[in-house]
Amino acid sequence: MPFPPTPPRSRLPFIASLVFLGFLLWGVGAAAPIFPSYASSVVVLTLEGGQPVCSAFVINKAKRLVMTADHCMQTPDKRFVRVDQVVEIFHVPFLDVAILEVGAGNALSPALAPDPRPFTQAGQRAKAVGFANGTSLREIKLEVTFPTFFFSEASGPFVLLHPDIKFGMSGGPVIRESSAGNGVVGVNSMIEDRAKLTMQRPFEIIYGFTREFWELPPVGQTATPEKTP
Repeated sequence: MPFPPTPPRSRLPFIASLVFLGFLLWGVGAAAPIFPSYASSVVVLTLEGGQPVCSAFVINKAKRLVMTADHCMQTPDKRFVRVDQVVEIFHVPFLDVAILEVGAGNALSPALAPDPRPFTQAGQRAKAVGFANGTSLREIKLEVTFPTFFFSEASGPFVLLHPDIKFGMSGGPVIRESSAGNGVVGVNSMIEDRAKLTMQRPFEIIYGFTREFWELPPVGQTATPEKTP
């Protein structure tokens, strides 16, 4: 496999502030908030002093799991405090993805569903969701610039979209709305602010490594019933 998973850096607990906001700003400079069904499943991670640093989203309510960007967890002395312990249980640095287990003191909203169907052409649309500048939950409309792009400095493919996301939205979901339902089609990762681009790893690869952690089946599919012995 091109991106072998690596063990968590440690089993030491991280403490996170999981703030659930019931409003969302549409795009950039919108006049009125909206209330999409997935808004409450996106949370904010803060430092000990209350400074927001990243976003995350619920992928398994039953097992109390949230997904975020791996780079949000890379500072060894970073301790997230305020509400309850969050333990990193899995990460794949090359894909910039990490999975955290949330303590029982937090009331999680329903899990989001994955949508591992790949982007295939420029112009396809999605929405980046996260806590822009750590203040309010926000949506930014994205369009695919290149569905597959390679950099000489990094191995493996990226998806390039425009415009760029804002500080604090890293780790939040990229949502694709379709007739089959709303699903996660990416994780907010990196930006090229000079070119106003957002870069992320293809979600079909991320899902391949994290399939076992998701509570819901992919958008458009039904759960396979468990076989009885």
